[in-house]
Amino acid sequence: MKQPKIDIMIVGAQKAGTSSLAQYLDVHPEVVTHEALEMTYFVREEEYQAGYEVAFDLYFPHHQPGRKVLAKSVGVMYLPQAIERLKEHNPHVQVVATLRDPVKRAYSAYWYARRTGYETLDTFEKALAAEAERLSAGGDVQHTAYLHRGFYAEQIENLYQHFERDQVHIIVLDDLKGRSEEVVAELLPKLGLSATVELKATETVHNASAAAKFEGVARFMAQGSPLKRAVRKLVPKKLRAKVRSTVKNLNEKEFTPPPIASETEQRLRTQLRPEVEKLEALLGRDLSSWK
Repeated sequence: MKQPKIDIMIVGAQKAGTSSLAQYLDVHPEVVTHEALEMTYFVREEEYQAGYEVAFDLYFPHHQPGRKVLAKSVGVMYLPQAIERLKEHNPHVQVVATLRDPVKRAYSAYWYARRTGYETLDTFEKALAAEAERLSAGGDVQHTAYLHRGFYAEQIENLYQHFERDQVHIIVLDDLKGRSEEVVAELLPKLGLSATVELKATETVHNASAAAKFEGVARFMAQGSPLKRAVRKLVPKKLRAKVRSTVKNLNEKEFTPPPIASETEQRLRTQLRPEVEKLEALLGRDLSSWK
């Protein structure tokens, strides 16, 4: 039996409320989604080469026929190849992108990268200074592309080049936080879901801030090593995901990041202002608070 394709894809941006939106939609009776925080099929080469049927069985083991398949991956919007793969997978997919003040998003992403082991530099300012060199070096640098992932206009334009505009739905995090039930209610019919179902937002914070108890453990989980490659060959994929999630949860502690330095914030707002203005023109929306 051929596996059903993804009907609804939340594509990003990273640290912009995608987890909360996915949880709001997950309770809809016409939807089925994955338990994993991300479905990385379109962004991870190994998963993609293994094929969609393998990924579907891994992420959607409890799928019920007739329900729309909802997936989330914050890397899709940022990575052009992932967008191309999504288009090839289902050219009629409904695409949802959430956007956040790019300065706040960048700062939040830095602390998330520290938490998950992708960031080794001990200050946001050092990480910003290293970003251009990291990007030019190539490789898997999406986790530390703090400023570049905030260039939303070019990412949205790329989505528009691959999908019809009525397939692409843009949500600003300020709206999702301020009037979540209204935003979700407006989104449902656009996604082909019954709007008669009333979805109540909760006070639960999804994917809340945390820190690694031991950053060395987080880095080991995030980065490749001969030992990890050996373990991957011996442990089934479904079990690997559970082990990875368990270790990650055990290695986390509550943490509230310190406020961003005012000098750093002002410099970034000046630097990103042209990008915000491009986005305002593209969306026809005033985003003065981001400038």
